[in-house]
Formats: sequence, C-alpha cells, structure tokens
Amino acid sequence: MNTHSKIAKSNRFFNLSSIRNRIWLGFTLILFILLFISLNTLGQFSRLNKGINQVTSDIQPVVLTAQNLEARLEATSNMLGFYLLTKEDSYRKNFLTQLNSVKNETIKLSQYKLVTGNDDYLRIVTEVQNDINVLESYREKMVELVADPMKNIPAQKLANQNLNPVSRKLQSMIGLMIDSDFEEDSEDGSRDKFRRTLFDLRFYNIKITSELRNYMAFRSQTNLQNIYDIENLINAKLNFIESNANMYTFEQSDLMASYIKADKQYFKDLKTLAKIHSTDRFRTDIFLVKTEIGPLIKKIETNLGSLVDTLKTLITRTSNTLHDEASGAKNQVLTGMIIGLLVGCIIAFLIARMITIPINDAMYAMNDL
Repeated sequence: MNTHSKIAKSNRFFNLSSIRNRIWLGFTLILFILLFISLNTLGQFSRLNKGINQVTSDIQPVVLTAQNLEARLEATSNMLGFYLLTKEDSYRKNFLTQLNSVKNETIKLSQYKLVTGNDDYLRIVTEVQNDINVLESYREKMVELVADPMKNIPAQKLANQNLNPVSRKLQSMIGLMIDSDFEEDSEDGSRDKFRRTLFDLRFYNIKITSELRNYMAFRSQTNLQNIYDIENLINAKLNFIESNANMYTFEQSDLMASYIKADKQYFKDLKTLAKIHSTDRFRTDIFLVKTEIGPLIKKIETNLGSLVDTLKTLITRTSNTLHDEASGAKNQVLTGMIIGLLVGCIIAFLIARMITIPINDAMYAMNDL
C-alpha cells in the first residue's frame, strides 16, 4: 500500500487533467514545434525570394539595358563610318536609326528605380545622357558634310573659289598672248625662243592643274613637290619673258603684268591649300570623328562599362548572399527536422506516460481491493 502511495504522489502532476486534455496538450506542443520550424523556414525563403527579385527585377534590367546601349552605340559608330566612306543613303538611314535607338535606350536607362534611387548610378547615367545629347547634336552636321564636299574639304573649297578661276584666267591670257605672237613676223627665227616660252607656260599651267588634282585626291608629297618644281620652271620662264619685254606685242604688253600678278596669287593660294590639306583638318568629318566624336563615344562606353561592372559585382555579391541563405535554410530545415523528431519522441513518451500511469494506478487500486 505504501509503495502504491509513493507512485501516486510521484505522478500527482499527471493526475491533474483528464486523458483528453493530456492528448490535446501533447499534440499542441508538437504543432507548436512544427509551426516554429515552418515559420523560421518561411522567413528564410522570403529572404531568398526578396534577393532573387532584386536581381531579376531591379539589377538585371539595368545591366541588360546598359549593355544594349553599348551595342547600339557601337552600331551607330559603325554606320557613321560606313556612311562617311561610301556616302550611300542606306548607311545614312541606318546611322540615324541607330542614333535614335541610342537616345531611347538612354531615356529608358535613366528611368529605372535602381538608378534613380542610387546617387552613384544616377550620376553615371546622367553623364552618359548628357554626352549622348552632345553626340546627337552632330547628326545634322555630319549629314551636311557628307552631302556638301565644299564644306567637308576646305582645300576643295579654296581650289574651286580661288585656284580654278585663276587657272582658267591664266590659260585664257596665255592663249591670247600666243595668238597675238603669231601675228608677228618671225621668218628669221628671232621670236622662236620667246614663242616656245609662251607655249611652255601654257603646258606648265596644264601640268600644274593635273598635279593639283592628284594631290587633292591622294595627298601625296610627290605631287606637292612636283607642283613646287613646276613653279620654279614657271618663274624661270617668266623671268625670261620679262627680260625680253621689247618683244611684246600690243596684247602681250597689255596682258603680261596681269598674268604675272595672277600667277603669283595662284601660287600663294596654292601654298595655303597645301598647308590646309596636309593636316588632320583636310576633311572636316574625319577631323570631327577623330578629335570630338570618337573621344566622346569612348567616354560614354567607359561610363557604361563602369556601371555594368559595378552592377555585375552587386549581382555576384547578392548571389553569394542568396547561396548562403539557401545553405542556411537547408541546414535549418534539417536541424528542425531532427529537433522535431527528438521532441516529438519525448512528447510521445510523456503522453504515453500521462495516459498509462493513471490506468496503471487504477489497476493497482483494483488489485488492492
């Protein structure tokens, strides 16, 4: 009897509630543990989902747009080069189309929430946008230069406005002087050398025009040197003619001073042309591409590359964080499962005792009776 009393006292805690309440208590504890593990795991997956959304919805669109802008910018540069080289209208249209695409992509890039919400990204994109506005300002000028060689090639403009009219004037005057010379009697050969000198002047004028055209086309120093050599020959011929002024006909007396003056002006303008045509400014479009447009595009590409590299680093860092979160969630699920099994076993054991002890007590009591 004393033994059963001790057992009853030791199990007094289990006798405070009914069997149904004990079962509910056990299941409540198990459900609480499952709820705790589930909520903790759900928190892990929520953080994973947030990180994935940040990469796919915020960062990747900016990276893709920036890379697409780089590709459009390169295509614009290529189309401009083809247009300057071939002057074909199809390349002009492609150049303008690509330039419009560049502007649209820039506007799109500047509107992303990730860009507007970060001062560093916004500064880079704003600088890119300003540079692209400058690039677009060359649109009409480049088309105009290709369409109008006089504006594009300063030497050609100088040749058409100054050199070519003077050359035609010189040829006309030398022709008149030759015609007038044949009106003079030269049966004794006294005028033969003088007359040949006039023919030489006409030949050298034609020759120098040919050399000038070649120099304009190929910018060869050989052609330029030939021009200077011909100039020396012409000067020698003019010196001979001036030293024989007593042989002038009436027309030659009237024209020779104007001819010499025009000839000197011709070579003065020709030297100016050679100075212009021998520098990088011989073609305005190429000079602009080399000194302004090219460096501007390079600057834009550098800024875009910096933005893309920064965002790729952010993606890598976020991906590493997500990987750690996923590994942590996996470990937490495994840990929770093990703890849940252990706690479940303990609770099952306690529930079993909570149910069986009162029954055993009742059996012992009946046996005592």
